[in-house]
Amino acid sequence: MAYWNEFGYKGRDDPTVIHPRDLKSPPSLDTVEDYFKKYDWTKVFGS
Repeated sequence: MAYWNEFGYKGRDDPTVIHPRDLKSPPSLDTVEDYFKKYDWTKVFGS
C-alpha cells in the first residue's frame, strides 16, 4: 500500500513514474517456470 499511497494507482499521479511499456529497451523477464527451475529449492525444503 505504500506505493499506492505515494504514487496513486499505477503511478498516474506522478509523472516521474515510468511504466515498463514506455521504456526504450523493455526489461527481459523470465517466465515463472524458468524461475522455479533456477531457484535453489534446497534452501526451502532442506537437502
